[in-house]
Amino acid sequence: MAFSTPGVFNVLDGWLGGVGMQANNPGAAAQNANVLQAIIGLAQNANTSGCLSGGPDALAATILFPGNSDVPAPVGSGPFSDLGAEYFIAVPSAPGPTVPNAAVLVTCNWPLRFLGTGNVIITMVAGNYGFGDMFLVESDIGMGEDIGGVTFEDLEFRYLDSGSAAGVAAIHVPSIGMPGAINDGAQNVRINGCVFLDCPIAVWFERGLQCSMFQCTVNLATIGGTGLKIGGPGRGDGVSGIFAKDIDITDCVFEVSSPATGNVALDLIAAEHVRLKGVRFDGFDLGIQIRPGYAGPGNPPSGLNVVRCSFTDVNVFVGQTATAGLGGTALTIQPQSTGQQIGQLTFVGCTFEPGNSTDITSTQGAGIIIDANGSFIDTVRFVSCYSVRWTGPGMSIGVPDGSGTLQNIEVLGGMYAGNNFQPEDPGTYPYGIAIFTPAVGVRIVGTSCVGKYRYITHSTSMESNQQLVGIYVDSGASDIIIDGCDVRKNGDYGIVVNAASDVVISGCDLSGNAVGGSGAGVQVNAGATNVIIDSCDVTNNGTNGIKVVATSGAVSGVYIRNCNASGYSSYNVAIYVDATGTNASTVEITNCAGYNDKGKVFTPVITSGTTFYPYQFGYWGPVECYIGNATGTVSSITVDGTVIPLKGGSVLLVPGESASIAWTPTFAGIDFVVIGK
Repeated sequence: MAFSTPGVFNVLDGWLGGVGMQANNPGAAAQNANVLQAIIGLAQNANTSGCLSGGPDALAATILFPGNSDVPAPVGSGPFSDLGAEYFIAVPSAPGPTVPNAAVLVTCNWPLRFLGTGNVIITMVAGNYGFGDMFLVESDIGMGEDIGGVTFEDLEFRYLDSGSAAGVAAIHVPSIGMPGAINDGAQNVRINGCVFLDCPIAVWFERGLQCSMFQCTVNLATIGGTGLKIGGPGRGDGVSGIFAKDIDITDCVFEVSSPATGNVALDLIAAEHVRLKGVRFDGFDLGIQIRPGYAGPGNPPSGLNVVRCSFTDVNVFVGQTATAGLGGTALTIQPQSTGQQIGQLTFVGCTFEPGNSTDITSTQGAGIIIDANGSFIDTVRFVSCYSVRWTGPGMSIGVPDGSGTLQNIEVLGGMYAGNNFQPEDPGTYPYGIAIFTPAVGVRIVGTSCVGKYRYITHSTSMESNQQLVGIYVDSGASDIIIDGCDVRKNGDYGIVVNAASDVVISGCDLSGNAVGGSGAGVQVNAGATNVIIDSCDVTNNGTNGIKVVATSGAVSGVYIRNCNASGYSSYNVAIYVDATGTNASTVEITNCAGYNDKGKVFTPVITSGTTFYPYQFGYWGPVECYIGNATGTVSSITVDGTVIPLKGGSVLLVPGESASIAWTPTFAGIDFVVIGK
């Protein structure tokens, strides 16, 4: 053993019948796999029947892949002529019911460290049996002796000409359900400072505990593939699914350097406590997919849930899809069947936007999609995140005609602006945030949903396109809170509320929308119930500060309070209620500058003994009714069904109250003037 030392196994030494691994020789790929398997067996004190007895301290080892074979005196002659080493491997035998499709297996629990020298490439070739996993790590997580784990460090993994390969990974921590599996997942698989080039799947933590990637790079230069896959679809033996737990991905870069179709940055299928921090996904046509229940094309959904995952400082810049010029989706949160659910996801300081490629002229739609898909999603939080310049909404909470249960979604701070990538298309919803049925319990607080902003790159600076609506609340959504948000300068409306219920809009800046157009700061449409608009600035909008449209149907319980609607030509332009009959009878407008302070005078004609309401005069705030005898004599005044002692003077009616005045003779007239308050 010319290079090895105790506890360090140099792959160039003769471990298999006097033969070691050969660098830079594609013809030695199958032999290299067998040599490496022999080294692992020796390092872990294993044989063909499994792991032999022994303590973990005695069996821990480093397996070293040298980047060159020349060393200085006194050990060797030098000089350093090698610029690096590429170790080709291949699946050494035909896969079958008891033989997994992999080049190298790690099946014992004793700790191993696969160490390169920074200029080492391990390359998978098709060989005689096609492509498979490079390393299949399946030391049983239930045995407890693998706390030391299996570590890959300072290595580059590459698949050669693998455009037709699919479903295989450079490093795979599998489930017990795969062919030939001996154990069940692995614990503490660590991947540090490694590079993955053109791997169909770079890393797949299908069933792992406390696995991690640190300062790694994944690059797809010529093929479509998946950067990181977590969890599995199920065993196919009646067990509900396979999941990963306590997975940490830190300071890694996943990138597509040449556009190809079918790229997925992160495929999260079944997991608990996955944590990503300081990660960039760049150029994938599908960024992050959180889709429990996914089992592959043509297979029935199966698997477990995705819960308690956090994403901090994660940046997703999507690339081009199969359709020329069309960018993909940055984040999709969507169970694949009613049997799987999603809960407790947190995104902090994350960015979701189309990449800077000039080839992208539009996107598929929304940047972020949260779709219950007939199942259940509860508690998803976005804190200080950024989703801009999409053709559809920056964030779509629910989807049109959605189903299932979608609740407790929070958007705290952040920016959702400039979402109108292509020319206006009503079917794409070019909005900041769109909320669709079945969304319940959505809280948007301190968020910027401005129409456009200055988009700055390293070399350019330009104005973004102008999104049409800042926040859109569609029919069927309920329990929505929009508080302290900046919703200015959108093309048509700041906020639109359709036939939704229990919507509170408070403390928002809704000024400067639809300038030169016909929109409003807020528009509430027919079917809306229990809508409160409180303490908002709705000045300088195109046509109206606030508009309530109740011509095709009724609104119920629309309360507009303490808003600044000053600067419009009249009170009923500042806050315009467009209604027929009693469709807007429960609209109340109080203490709003530009409306309640105008002192609008009405001289309506009323009939003796007939009940009237303030809204019948075209005014939805409090009114002071001044009553005096003219040719007739007032005999009684009734307020809300109660006769009051007065028979003249003035009566204050607040919205919702009614009154009637009786006089004799009934055909005569009385003095009656109404002043809006």
